[in-house]
Amino acid sequence: PVLDLASDEIVGPVWQWQRTDLPAGASVVAAAPDRYTLSFQGGGRVLLRADCNRGSGGYEVNDNAMKLGAVALTRMGCPPDSQDGEFLRQLGRVARYAVAGGELALTLSDGGTMRFRRAA
Repeated sequence: PVLDLASDEIVGPVWQWQRTDLPAGASVVAAAPDRYTLSFQGGGRVLLRADCNRGSGGYEVNDNAMKLGAVALTRMGCPPDSQDGEFLRQLGRVARYAVAGGELALTLSDGGTMRFRRAA
């Protein structure tokens, strides 16, 4: 299948979650960005890490609209202060994406924005 050209800019690098800016003005900051990552593959697959768990799922891109499908994850017990649940809930609400200055911004259906940076 031919990938939408716009999606080429997100495929390849490992994107590390930095923070999510919430609609009310608050932010959720990733305590350990290297433990919360996305890696978009060709063919509509995304690999992810949510703290101590890893998995994969599908994604669709149409212009700058994005939808992440169901994710299959390992089921390790993460520490009590893990942000894995919050990270996964937010990913389930992704509606759009934009890439600028080496940063990936995923806009959520509720108006929040997840911000990612390329891993060094």
